[in-house]
Amino acid sequence: MSASLRFDVAKFRRIMSEKKKRVSAASFRPQMERFVSRSLAVAAANCPTRDLALIQAAQSKQYDNRANYIPSIHDDTADPRLIVKEDASWLFSRGRWFRVPGQAMPDEDWANYAMLDAERKRRLETPKATFIANRAQARFLYVQQYWLIARSLGVRVPIAGEAITSHSRRQPPKAPPRPNARWQGGKDVLTAVISAPFLSTATAYWQGNGLNILRDASAAERPAFVKSVRDEMIKRLSET
Repeated sequence: MSASLRFDVAKFRRIMSEKKKRVSAASFRPQMERFVSRSLAVAAANCPTRDLALIQAAQSKQYDNRANYIPSIHDDTADPRLIVKEDASWLFSRGRWFRVPGQAMPDEDWANYAMLDAERKRRLETPKATFIANRAQARFLYVQQYWLIARSLGVRVPIAGEAITSHSRRQPPKAPPRPNARWQGGKDVLTAVISAPFLSTATAYWQGNGLNILRDASAAERPAFVKSVRDEMIKRLSET
């Protein structure tokens, strides 16, 4: 999906009609850039992020499940599979359950246990705090989109460092689609054209629309923008 922030100079030309002075939309680029920058900043501030405490609790549980259910807690048909409890481990191998330690088993089943236990040790090489932190930082990916839009347009937007460095928690990493933004026109109309499909992508945690947040932000900032353009035109009139 896309959005645009638009400035039509024709709506303001009547202010200067007495002087017969023609102006272009591009000559108000500084005012337009400030308008776009403020709109993006407000949108970034209003964009919701998932509660950190909820993420930490959920990811702590997921870490324990990854460590204690091999290959996965969600696959109860895998053969072999390993379940680790406080008192013992349970191996399901070749259609049978074995308690480890404490129960003799054939060599082939021991080999399956060794393989699954090695995978468990590999997963535990990542400390729980690191596992949680790697996932918690991804909550800023939507906010980051506004910063990337600003960079494409050459405007500045104050944003938290966590949002700038946010990245996908997938392994291997897979970045969300980058937004595309550009300036268009300049004679009669100057437009910031923005394409940001990720901002319209719902997740299991958020069903909102980041482009609508940007539209609302630009609507709130537009009166100040219109005033700045009007003031600039009056200033130019006084200088002629």
